[in-house]
Formats: sequence, C-alpha cells, structure tokens
Amino acid sequence: MELGRLVPTLEWPACVMTTPKSSNGTWRKQRYQRIEGSDLEVLVLAAEAGSFRRVSTQVGVGLPAITRRIQKLEDTVGVSFFERSPTGVRLTNAGWRFLCRVRRILGELKLAVADVEIAGIGGNGEINFGVTGSLTNRPFCDLVSDFLGSHREVRSNFVQADRGELETLLNHRMIDLMFAPVGHSSGNGEVLPFAKHQIFLVVSPKHDLAGRKSVSWSDIATVDLILGAQEPELVFETFTRSGFIDRGDRIKVKRHALDREGIFNLVDMNLGSLAITAA
Repeated sequence: MELGRLVPTLEWPACVMTTPKSSNGTWRKQRYQRIEGSDLEVLVLAAEAGSFRRVSTQVGVGLPAITRRIQKLEDTVGVSFFERSPTGVRLTNAGWRFLCRVRRILGELKLAVADVEIAGIGGNGEINFGVTGSLTNRPFCDLVSDFLGSHREVRSNFVQADRGELETLLNHRMIDLMFAPVGHSSGNGEVLPFAKHQIFLVVSPKHDLAGRKSVSWSDIATVDLILGAQEPELVFETFTRSGFIDRGDRIKVKRHALDREGIFNLVDMNLGSLAITAA
C-alpha cells in the first residue's frame, strides 16, 4: 500500500534579530558589546608572554597602549585579569576562566571569517541535508552520492531529526534541503516529488488481517496501533495519521515504554499492530 512519497524541500526565509533599547528608546549596548576583538587578542598574547612589555615588543606597539587596552578590558568586564609584579604578569582565577572562553571565541571567529571569505569569492560551498530517517533509502543515497561526486568542492553536513524540527531548521536556514515523506506540513518551501514509499502493517499471526496481501485505510481503522518509547514517529505521524486525517477517521494509538523488540513481542501476542516502512 503506497501511502506517500519521499521529497526534498528548499526554502530561503528571513530571520530578524533585535537589540535591547533603553528607557528613552535609544539602543543600549550590553557589556559584552563594548569589548573589541583587538583587546581580546592582546589579552591572549599577554597571558602567553607573561609580560606586557614582551607583548609590546612582539606587536610593535608602545607599552602604555598595551597597558591601556588590558585596563579597558578589565574595566568593561569589572574584574582584574592579571596580577601585576615587577617581573611580569600572572592570570588571576577570573582571568584564566575568561581566557579559556576567549580563545574558543576567537578561534570560531577566525573560522567564520574564513568561511565567508571563501563563499564571497565563489570558493568551496556547503550544503546541509536534513533527514527524518536513517540513511538507508537507496534513491536518496544515490542522489546524494551523485551530487557530491560531481561537486567535490562542496562540503556536506547531515542532520537527523523529526519532521517538525527539520521544518524549523529549514525555516531558519540552518539546513538547505529536507528529505522526508510527504505529509501535512506548514506549506512553506518548494516540494519536489522524488520517490514512492511503502508502508507495512505488522500484525500477529492470530490477527484477522494476517495473510492479506494489502490493506485499506478502513482496515487500519479497526486495529490498535502501538509505538515504543524510542520508536521514531516518522511512519505514524507522516503517513498513518495524515491518511486518517484525510479520511476523517479516528485513529487508535498507544505508546509503551518498550524498545523495538518489546513492541514486536506485543504484536506477536496480538496486543497491538505496528506500522513500519520498507527499510
């Protein structure tokens, strides 16, 4: 029984970010927004060198300017990062904790700049795929392999999640393409039919539907569907529930705190039925 199709979607929505305002309506900078990247670089160099004077010599800037940068940073954050002595400087506990995070931030910032520079000159691109199930669907695997094989300069990332989460990521441009069965969605984005997918109803040998080559929606309406605690809801939410919504029938489903093996044992005991895909 063919109940749906697997399709990728593509969408380019907008995202809006706001900045807090003060009581008089003017833009109010948060404390971290007053920090300059060059001051953070000086902080890292001073921690590594253990001396403001060595940093001054290293970067070719006067010692007073280096000292002022560190002092400005400390005043902005509200803590002292260094213990000063005639022989040099040593990080305080607060300075050490701040430095650890600053190093990661600067590293991510450098990577971000490198990425957009590559994109700006038409260099290596990146495509983010979202999938609702495991990467076992042969048509999808062939499509991705052919595309990436023809575009070896393009980097690929994969995210597996349920349909709702993937649609959220797609709406916020965190992924570029979603590969999922057709079902009721927000209606946003372009939809390209890609392949047909089959759904199987697993029933007990004792069930009245056992031995049937195919079943109808009316047949499924007579069974009690069950799901496990970790059972992915791909089949049920995308195919089964949407099929009943289209028909106006009511669906009976119960979730048990069991793994896949436990659910199959319940099916074998004729205590419920399970809808699965052809993996």
